[in-house]
Amino acid sequence: MTLLWSALAIGALYALVAALFNIGMAQSGVFNFAAPQTVMVGAFVSYEFVSRGPQISAVLLVPVCLLVGAVLGYVTELVAVRPVISRGGDGILITTVGVAFVLEGIAFATYGTDGHRVSVFGLDRGIDLLGGRLAVVDIVLVFAAVAGILALHTLTRRSRWGLEGRAVTIDATSAMLRGINGTRGRAQVLMLAGALGSALGILAATKIHSSFDLGIQLLVYAFVAFAVGGIGSFHGCLVGGLIVGLLQAYTARYIGAEYSLIFAFALLLLTLLIRPTGLFGTRQLRLV
Repeated sequence: MTLLWSALAIGALYALVAALFNIGMAQSGVFNFAAPQTVMVGAFVSYEFVSRGPQISAVLLVPVCLLVGAVLGYVTELVAVRPVISRGGDGILITTVGVAFVLEGIAFATYGTDGHRVSVFGLDRGIDLLGGRLAVVDIVLVFAAVAGILALHTLTRRSRWGLEGRAVTIDATSAMLRGINGTRGRAQVLMLAGALGSALGILAATKIHSSFDLGIQLLVYAFVAFAVGGIGSFHGCLVGGLIVGLLQAYTARYIGAEYSLIFAFALLLLTLLIRPTGLFGTRQLRLV
């Protein structure tokens, strides 16, 4: 049971990062390669203010991370997305890759290669549950994944803001003629993803660590979860994340940790060959 709990927790983390990708794709048609890096930034903010810095209240840490992530999301849209959109839209993936590597480089230059664990709210405290050993952060991650993804699904499907974003994704010209400000909506989407990603960094720093390559580690497995679950589907992000988490944990336990990435890419390849839209994806959003 201990292995199962760990697999579900890490899968929930991948599901949440995949949801960050999905926010951009579903609401603005933008795949933000730098989204996992906001998690890394939030992890280091947690490290600075909880483990090394002025020891601010953990209650204040969440709004600080939300603010930092929102600012980072806005800057990403302003410097890496908006100029490319104005010239036709090609190359957004490349520019957001640039943002990702800039952030990783800054983290490497500032903190080096050492990883730092962070304990916030006592989330690293171990407990026994149903015959297995797990940390409080594992329960929080699973709960956050289920509740957060349901909330995002409802927001994007039921609210006016969500419907406007999907309209821009499907046909930006028609949406503009109906009075929808695509630029403002796109900035809001990246700010929301940045804020949520940075806040998620608090849990990631406790579950894994805060390190300069945390974003890249999350990117690989979260992208597989994103593709397996299906582009455009938040429920798919949850299912895909849990599948990848289980695959990684059991591969590492019974075959070897060095094979986890190989099996993850094999799952991605198999998905693309058999069902390119993923388990819950739609062809229309795939084409966008």
